Amino acid sequence: MLILIFRHFGFLNYIIDFFSDYFIDRSTQYFWNSFAFSVCDVDVGIGQDFILSSILSALYIAPFI
Repeated sequence: MLILIFRHFGFLNYIIDFFSDYFIDRSTQYFWNSFAFSVCDVDVGIGQDFILSSILSALYIAPFI
């Protein structure tokens, strides 16, 4: 969905390609005290540790505003 928004706003193809690569083959694992859950594939969302996460979140909701 975010890639479609990038295209809508006219982002350059190399920027779209970069984020397309960023959003694929991601995984996460959760820990609770000493218990570790199994690794899960993640195909949606923006990582909180990504420096641009707040900007990408704003772009995601921009068409609705």
